[in-house]
Amino acid sequence: KKIDLNLANEFNLKKVSEFTGNDHGVIKDLLYLMIESFREDFHSLKSYTSPLKPNLIKSLAHKIKPNFDLIGLDSLFKISNILENKSLSNEEYYQLTKTIYGSKTTIIKMLSESIEKLNFQTL
Repeated sequence: KKIDLNLANEFNLKKVSEFTGNDHGVIKDLLYLMIESFREDFHSLKSYTSPLKPNLIKSLAHKIKPNFDLIGLDSLFKISNILENKSLSNEEYYQLTKTIYGSKTTIIKMLSESIEKLNFQTL
């Protein structure tokens, strides 16, 4: 079954602002770094599903979970936590991994738009 996410409603940079002391230059650098990291991580995640590699999925979920938390994406944080810590069937691994991978374009777009906004105004 498909998991519906409303990432646009969750996404926020409150923790990023607190973490960086609201320094816009540092925030932009961090967001650029996140975009690159997410691109690599999503590529890896997809490759871990064929054939299914649960241990690598668990490890990657552990790695990306803090970034989801930092940008307010609680639903993806929770899914990452499940992937990392629960014993799952192959089908559950596929579905949850597919849900995270399916959010790639949306996340990168939201991060890119935030960088653009920082170029012109405050968050």
